[in-house]
Amino acid sequence: LSDIVEAVCEEQEELNDTVTFEKDIEPDIEATVDVTMITRMMENLITNACKFGGRHIKVGLFRDNGEICIFVRDDGIGIAKEDQPKVWERFWQADSSRTENRGGSNGLGLAMVKQIAELHGGEMSLESAPRQGSTFTFRMREA
Repeated sequence: LSDIVEAVCEEQEELNDTVTFEKDIEPDIEATVDVTMITRMMENLITNACKFGGRHIKVGLFRDNGEICIFVRDDGIGIAKEDQPKVWERFWQADSSRTENRGGSNGLGLAMVKQIAELHGGEMSLESAPRQGSTFTFRMREA
């Protein structure tokens, strides 16, 4: 898992040269996962952070009390408390007059992220506030 997260971060750094990446990836974390799905999940989270985030993104992977945690944090536009449950719904997008949708979006990415998390026996969570950025966290039990 450490290698997957590291590889996706390196690829995304090359594709997004206007964003500063910080990585805090614990080495040698292993898990039984679908490589393609976890790669897609990470790509979606980082792509969203680049589109709606500010200019700094931090990606982390660590162990915590029998769980494996991956997070993607940005310093961008953030998400209002009342809208946070909606981000996981297919086709939902925030009112375009209040957001900066750089690069377009069809509203499927986070619904797919949630589904991938659940298929791995995990869950997604979100911490965010308007103009203070967002942190998306994936947690799954260690085998």
